[in-house]
Amino acid sequence: MKLNNICFYLMIMLLGVIVVPATRADSANLSIHGISKNAPVSSKYALYCGGCHGLDGKGEVLADVPMLPPNIGAFLYDELGPWYLVNVGGVMSAGITDKDAADIMNFVMKSFGEESMPDNTYLFTPEQIAELRANPPDDLVLLRRDIAKRLSLKGINLPDDYPWQ
Repeated sequence: MKLNNICFYLMIMLLGVIVVPATRADSANLSIHGISKNAPVSSKYALYCGGCHGLDGKGEVLADVPMLPPNIGAFLYDELGPWYLVNVGGVMSAGITDKDAADIMNFVMKSFGEESMPDNTYLFTPEQIAELRANPPDDLVLLRRDIAKRLSLKGINLPDDYPWQ
């Protein structure tokens, strides 16, 4: 077995997700990515988001990947904040279900933005994700700038080091 294959399988096992060839009997329990639909949300974050944002959520400014902590929850102070969040490139292009997107967004908020949220009981729902994804913004960067301006007037800060200020 090649070293790359060994590293891949070790990474998957460390995430707590075991990838096995799907049979007709178990394929209903696998996502299009081949992981169990019942995998822990932290594993789904690691798989779908952690490659760019990192497991610590700090992103990589030099690669135009914004950090999440500690102010990602501040987007929820603006009525268009949730619309922005669920339509960013990584969330839209990950090929995940509305349920997984809601679970991951809730994990992100609790893990990286709980102190910045207006209401720490706020939860995304699969229905809300579907509705917000149905009509993506024409210009995501402009939307974020508009949200940032409105929040700044209220004295609320968004995550630092956003690449497209």
